[in-house]
Amino acid sequence: MGITTMWRKAQAATIIQELLDHQKKHGLLEFPTTSYANHLVAAVWAQTPDVMEGRSGPKPHKIAIAAFVSATGLSIEENTPGPDSESKRYALLFVLATILREVEENGHRYPFHHVDHQLLSVAMDCLMEHHEQMEQKNGDFYRQLGI
Repeated sequence: MGITTMWRKAQAATIIQELLDHQKKHGLLEFPTTSYANHLVAAVWAQTPDVMEGRSGPKPHKIAIAAFVSATGLSIEENTPGPDSESKRYALLFVLATILREVEENGHRYPFHHVDHQLLSVAMDCLMEHHEQMEQKNGDFYRQLGI
């Protein structure tokens, strides 16, 4: 693995870690955010190295990578439940929603290309799917809040 690949992994992991740290600061998380963010990026990168390293097109932007990793992380947590799986899923939903909100508001400022748009589209689809699941599961709660 080259230094550029290590740097790009670190950039994506830092985005995720900082958003997780924001939640941890408010007492919402109890797991180590740095190692978790690095673990997620490494796991997803290993599944899709051609895309992540730009072998099948342009190299994706760090924000698109972070969104895709967060979305894929949701699936990982659902399929391999562990002691913190539920809190990690909710934390990743927050991370994913925050990243996609940033893209929606300021995406025109980023040099995104077709690979980024594909990764962001997958991430958005994942967010919408999980939102629908949460709505079905917690519909009465959301209606009481007026959401």
